[in-house]
Amino acid sequence: RTEVDGPAQEGDVLELEAEEWAGDAAVADGVVTEFNILIGENLHDAMRDKLMGKSVGDAFEFNIREVEKDLSEKDIYRYLLHIEKQEAGDRQIGDHFKGRVAGILRVSPAELNDTLYKKAFGEETDVVDEQGLREKLRQGIAAAFSVESEKFLDIELAKMVATQSGLNYPDAFLEKWLRRSFKAWEEKPEDDFAHELLHFKEGLSWKHIRDHILETQQIEISYDEVANEIVEDLQGKYGSFNLPPESWAKLAQKTMENKEQALHYIGEIQNRKALQWIKGRIEIPAERLSLEAFRVKTEKYRNHHH
Repeated sequence: RTEVDGPAQEGDVLELEAEEWAGDAAVADGVVTEFNILIGENLHDAMRDKLMGKSVGDAFEFNIREVEKDLSEKDIYRYLLHIEKQEAGDRQIGDHFKGRVAGILRVSPAELNDTLYKKAFGEETDVVDEQGLREKLRQGIAAAFSVESEKFLDIELAKMVATQSGLNYPDAFLEKWLRRSFKAWEEKPEDDFAHELLHFKEGLSWKHIRDHILETQQIEISYDEVANEIVEDLQGKYGSFNLPPESWAKLAQKTMENKEQALHYIGEIQNRKALQWIKGRIEIPAERLSLEAFRVKTEKYRNHHH
């Protein structure tokens, strides 16, 4: 990934600066923001037309709601404007923005040499040639499928524990409460509601069991654990940006300031710790599968996730 002046082309990442405008003037106390955008298949056609061929320093006008395809209003506020929607209060952020290209990053093939190997795997890497590179990649793929296998086991185990828990719930009360309290549940057809309610009760049972394990076994979660969980997740999504450790730490801190996101990561750690405690007390048989057989086995969770 190298910095170029332009013109921008397919696959480039553009660093944009943007300001909210109304008519011919900037909005007083309007939104001023910065964000990166990839010229790729998710880019809105109108935005692609404006960015293709641009160079660093070029200015342009655009619609903030026509940046990426299928981007929800909530995501526009969070990822493009960098504010939570409720922070804007009653004021509706306008569509009209003026932008400026602050930088262009381009990905191009690298030569297979020591510089690449050290950049990819660290200064102490033992990769010195293409054969070593392929073996390193093979190990990475194996590790990725090991993670997928563990996720599959966790889902199956939590489902089994919840199903066998024997916990019962008053269905009539739950239906009344869910339909009256949540719009998404209120509008569900009867057949869909019954199906979704089944999974809702499984999740409720697992949460009771999980919380009981955490409490009785005095399993605690530290701030550092949550921060590390967030950093690992962000690096998995955006690791190609190769940020220094302090930048990842700041991103983790920023994420934890959002209560909803913080609770999500805390819940993930709670689930994992409770499942680790269960795994340490049962025998789990191993099953060797081909890649295709594994995909078939996990298909129901990719297409039927609650």
